Amino acid sequence: MKKLLLFGFFLLHLSLFAQKIPPRPHQGKVFDYAKIFSETENKAVEERLEALQKQHTAQIWLITIQSLKKYSLQQWATQLRNTWQASDSTVIVLVAQKDNLAYIAPAKMPLSADFCRKTEIFLVVKGLKQTQFFEASNQTISWIRANLAGVSEKEILGQIEAQNQASAPSWVFFAQLTMFFLMTVLMLWLAFGGIFKKKSTS
Repeated sequence: MKKLLLFGFFLLHLSLFAQKIPPRPHQGKVFDYAKIFSETENKAVEERLEALQKQHTAQIWLITIQSLKKYSLQQWATQLRNTWQASDSTVIVLVAQKDNLAYIAPAKMPLSADFCRKTEIFLVVKGLKQTQFFEASNQTISWIRANLAGVSEKEILGQIEAQNQASAPSWVFFAQLTMFFLMTVLMLWLAFGGIFKKKSTS
């Protein structure tokens, strides 16, 4: 009985959440609910995604919202996929502006977990935190297109990693440098401290 009640509560929770997902407003591929893009930028990204679908028969939906509220990115992506009846080849790129979060749901497309994770970081750092979302979106589309065109994933991941390092704020570099310095001091202390102890006990 307890399991049935929990299952019923879970279904109710999903149904209430599903009601928060708006109907698909148009047949396009950019759904900018957070109003991050200008009208010109929105049109440009829409055209790039349309061209990508014609070239590789892969559909990408780019969706921006202001906040996730109490739900996860995965919940939003799943409900969007179900409510909007996305095909198995539809990649959902979901961005929550105020939460500084991004999520790529690749469906059955050949996008690895590593590719998605590093691209999500790029969208957050360059797109949201540095307010260059148009540039970050275009770069993300280019990486997905390269992946579908058969470019080595290792090469693409190297490009993403380089961009993430370049986009990282200066305090991150300082923190990494400080950590390296502290680790070096610790290793020297352990090495030479051990020698001195041996000499003092001999």
